[in-house]
Amino acid sequence: MIIFIKGLALSIILYMGMSVAYGQDKPTPPPSKLEEGKGKVGKLKAFIKDSIPTYTDEFGNYLKSFLDYQNRLDYLDGVNNIKPKRKPSNKAQRIIDLESQIAKPPMTDKEWTGREITPYNESKRRKSMSKEVYGFHGFWEGNKFEKYDFNALSRVGYIGYDINPKNGSYTSIHNWKTTNLHKRAAQYDVDVDLVANLRGSKNIHDFLFQAGGEKVWNAFADSVIHLLNAQNADGLVLDFYQLAPADNARFIEFLRVVKYRLNEASARFELSLALPPIDYDKAYHLKEGYNLIDRFLIYAFDYNNFSGDNCGPTAPLVSSKADQNSIDKTFNSYVSLGIKPENIVIVLGLYGQQWGMLKADPYNQASKYTKSVSFFDFEEDYSNRIKPVLDNTVLQNYVTFSDQAGNWFITWADNVMSLSLKCDYVNNKNIKGIGFWELGNSISGDQNTQKFWPLIYKKFALPEANVPREISEDYSEIPNSNIDSILSVNQALIMSAVDLAENPFLPDRPDRSQLTKIKSFGYQYKEIIKAIGMFFTILTFCAVIALIVAMFDEKVRMLLFYDQAFLFLIPGIMLVITVTLRLLGVIWNSEMEFIIGGLFGIACHYFLQTYMNKRSQIDDETP
Repeated sequence: MIIFIKGLALSIILYMGMSVAYGQDKPTPPPSKLEEGKGKVGKLKAFIKDSIPTYTDEFGNYLKSFLDYQNRLDYLDGVNNIKPKRKPSNKAQRIIDLESQIAKPPMTDKEWTGREITPYNESKRRKSMSKEVYGFHGFWEGNKFEKYDFNALSRVGYIGYDINPKNGSYTSIHNWKTTNLHKRAAQYDVDVDLVANLRGSKNIHDFLFQAGGEKVWNAFADSVIHLLNAQNADGLVLDFYQLAPADNARFIEFLRVVKYRLNEASARFELSLALPPIDYDKAYHLKEGYNLIDRFLIYAFDYNNFSGDNCGPTAPLVSSKADQNSIDKTFNSYVSLGIKPENIVIVLGLYGQQWGMLKADPYNQASKYTKSVSFFDFEEDYSNRIKPVLDNTVLQNYVTFSDQAGNWFITWADNVMSLSLKCDYVNNKNIKGIGFWELGNSISGDQNTQKFWPLIYKKFALPEANVPREISEDYSEIPNSNIDSILSVNQALIMSAVDLAENPFLPDRPDRSQLTKIKSFGYQYKEIIKAIGMFFTILTFCAVIALIVAMFDEKVRMLLFYDQAFLFLIPGIMLVITVTLRLLGVIWNSEMEFIIGGLFGIACHYFLQTYMNKRSQIDDETP
């Protein structure tokens, strides 16, 4: 927008200078015509003076109402007060969502989604992925798996098997026996795991220390093996949430029993273990127990729930603060305990969290949690209505908006931009793969996100992979970045996504004072320039409308062309030409725009002035 202001100012200066130069050779009209012309000019000025504010006010009011509508989500219009949905806790959001789904009545796959989803009928392709791509499918997501691109997946975990801590059997396996997920996965050579959940320190303790001891554990193993064989599945995932440090040794013994039983039943059965993003109590420091696990699924999200419900980044990739955790710190922490990177899968959450508050602040601790926001909604709805802000200190996005009652809402989540950075981080590490919690969050109804699967292919498909054209055509919308500059343990990468994309050689230690200055003043400076540019654009637009309306008056037309007042249109003409060239992609460089804008202004001014002078001379010589 700044080039428009430069070009506008240049054209006005050129007009004033050249008008004086050409005015010296112009014949002086008779005094009567001068007086008549002055009167008409006065009327024209008065008309324009009265018209511009009217059109400006009307356009301004329309623009304000339009922006208010865009920035206010329809389903929040009725929110008048910010009320907490739950008490502050340190329970992960995924566990809260899981418990709320388990509490609902049993349903079939079709009943969970509420519709018959059209199957994903892609033909089977040759897989060539550089990393294992793991996806979680919750029983409450019904038959949404019909819309998954199984060609991009390596393994799927079905949630869930709810463990009965008293006898080792299950309280529910939901639709495991009836779902068609196993058949669809088998068509694409995708392995399927059964995810067994046990939540809460007390339940875990009761299960590990039952009077029956290993009999209860063997009963659990028998039940799981029977279910795996019945559906021709491939492994088990243990998700023991809130394991107590005192139960650590007993848990290792349990892992030994389960691993032995799985290997005894089938060589293809693999044992995977879910790990929290933050292990404050060191309960999951299993030492020699790590050798029993084939795959460690590190849940790299819900960071803001582990010390109470706090408004803040749900999945920070890096952090500049010593007391703030991040995915980078989590990964390095588990590796330092002895877990091999080639056995680690970084699991990213396909949802964010929304917070209500009275004052807009992405780190407002006086806020109230309102709801979860799926990846689909954040990418396809929020990010299109409201421009997301990428927090440079954590490399995650948030959006800010308000409702009619004046309440503010902050939504922290990942869109394709920040998710791309996390995929690059996974590629940068010598690890097994990447995972996604609840693949169903990338789908709304029977509609997939337009960028999620192209993102997976672009980041992890090897050159020899057979990627269909309709997916590779979307690669241009997937951002590139240079994640090599991310600092090591407890270091921060303080830069924007543009810096990552455009600066392949970045210093190991950025100048913090300089970056702070840029962060404090650069954004405000750009916003001011944009506001000024918008003002001049609207002003020019309204002036052109007023002039078009005035042209319906014959006297105005005569006055306009007689006294060459139309030359005031030259700045507008230059502006329109420059904007058109910019939109067509002909010019992008600011200096080039300035030169082209100036040349167009000079050319328009010269040719129009010459034409009018010749026409005036002909009129004077004509008897």
